[in-house]
Amino acid sequence: MCINKISYILLMVLLSLYMQACDRKSNFQVSPEDLYESKDLHVITTWFNDRRQTISVLYGNEQATQVRETGITMHQVGEHYTLVTWHQQGNPLWFGGQISGRIAWIEQVDIATSASGAIEPQYNVTYHERADSISGTALEQERINYILSRKKIGHPGV
Repeated sequence: MCINKISYILLMVLLSLYMQACDRKSNFQVSPEDLYESKDLHVITTWFNDRRQTISVLYGNEQATQVRETGITMHQVGEHYTLVTWHQQGNPLWFGGQISGRIAWIEQVDIATSASGAIEPQYNVTYHERADSISGTALEQERINYILSRKKIGHPGV
């Protein structure tokens, strides 16, 4: 009889603790603030800039990825590159760790044919935090060269 009362009391205590735990609402969010849907693009490479506190991922379409894998130096019409740069933010689950936060800017380079028939890159940048542009400036060509010069990330054992 005494064991039944103890079991009953223990069961009630555990049940009440369980009910209180289920009632709590958690506002904790681990994922980045801004996600980029890469659709049919593949990751070419990634890097961190500790000075600017940014994380960048260079994506490319199938044609751009093949050019990077084969090491061809001449670009072909149809290549598409997208460079997404996020601000870093602290990781709440890992002291000292950084994860991606808000998207700072997205740069796109498309290899296309000009009106004269020459193959040339076309550049576009979208800032998520300011409205200025570098289109038509020397910095635009510098950014194009920077994006097109990035090497494909290597895979161990391949």
